[in-house]
Amino acid sequence: VLEYRLGDRLNKGQRQNLAIELQEDRIWEEYADLSLHDELFHVSCMLYWAFPKNFRQPDIAKLKVTISALTNEAAQNVVNPDASFLTRVLNDGMDVHNIINRLFDESMATNSFPESEHIIWQFETLGTGEDPKENTITIYTSWNWVEDLKGISEWESSAFADGQLE
Repeated sequence: VLEYRLGDRLNKGQRQNLAIELQEDRIWEEYADLSLHDELFHVSCMLYWAFPKNFRQPDIAKLKVTISALTNEAAQNVVNPDASFLTRVLNDGMDVHNIINRLFDESMATNSFPESEHIIWQFETLGTGEDPKENTITIYTSWNWVEDLKGISEWESSAFADGQLE
């Protein structure tokens, strides 16, 4: 499975090491290359389904977030969100010691936050409903990134998308 899904991105030795580590560790959260986290999660799912006694069951954070913009300018991000905007919104809901802030505080404050594409694995907008400045979005990511959001139901954010700072 690792060779099929990651063969072109990892060498044989790396795949062999991952095969062993996947039996014990949450590699989809811990692997050094963030761009592989989402794919490693899918590999972990397949291995668990095929060999449930040998591999741990992976889990994923599925967050349903309703975002309301206060201004018409901000509504653009709410109606057409991207990973950089959503990561900044989630970060604003957690205290300053959260892992996203600790690792990427400088990137988040700039016009370019490319790591956000690997933090937000997938998202889907569920629609704006009656208020054109509001949108409900389902976000899929690792619990490692958003653990600190557990128990929090509402927060304010001054998030922006990449390229919007002047």
